[in-house]
Amino acid sequence: MSQPEDATLWQLRVGLWGTEAEAADLQQKVMHTLCPDPDHEGPCPIPWQIWLDKLGEFGDDYSALEEQVRIESSPPEAT
Repeated sequence: MSQPEDATLWQLRVGLWGTEAEAADLQQKVMHTLCPDPDHEGPCPIPWQIWLDKLGEFGDDYSALEEQVRIESSPPEAT
């Protein structure tokens, strides 16, 4: 299958704070979105790949997400 002339490689990153099981579940949902019929013949119409990595293994900066988790996990201040 030929690709459009302006097609190029894109990367979509998602930072997720959760358990390994929650991350794997999200990965399965994304995979199903990209390829709703994994048993189809031939390659997918839109080539893709996906992998799951633990935070920081590739030097990704998710400091804003970590700060959000820290704030939301802190007990509320007494009034």
